[in-house]
Amino acid sequence: MASLGPRDGEYFCLLTQFNFIKCSKTFSLASTNKSNEARCDVSARGLWNRGQKAYVDIKVFNPLSKIYHNKNVQAMYRTNEQTKKGSYNTRVLEVENATFTPLVFSCFGGQGFECKRFYQRINEKLSEKRDVPPSVSMKYIRTKISFSLIRSALLCLR
Repeated sequence: MASLGPRDGEYFCLLTQFNFIKCSKTFSLASTNKSNEARCDVSARGLWNRGQKAYVDIKVFNPLSKIYHNKNVQAMYRTNEQTKKGSYNTRVLEVENATFTPLVFSCFGGQGFECKRFYQRINEKLSEKRDVPPSVSMKYIRTKISFSLIRSALLCLR
């Protein structure tokens, strides 16, 4: 069985970066983040389309918060995904000519629709590349991303 970790001189397809998207363009959506220091949490090349950059922004929310008391769980995820897309999608598409995916998690471990698609796509690419069963590669991906999220949360607490 092939190893799932990075080989010599190779990196896992997700590299956490501070991605500054600088521009002076005017956007049609009022909710678009116009700051010159607007950035997404993660970028990857070749995630959705070969050679095209993909930007990912992560949001973790508490479904027990008072603002969600009248909504079902799927509506909470959809609302948070649309908020992220409203802030970054137009800018990423027009300025960077890239794709944007919001990863929305609940603090209890649930995932939004686009987040599930993201995990499935990485799983397809990794299991195909390393010639391992999809279940093994999905376990590896979830473990790596979970520890990355925990590490970033700890950095925020310091």
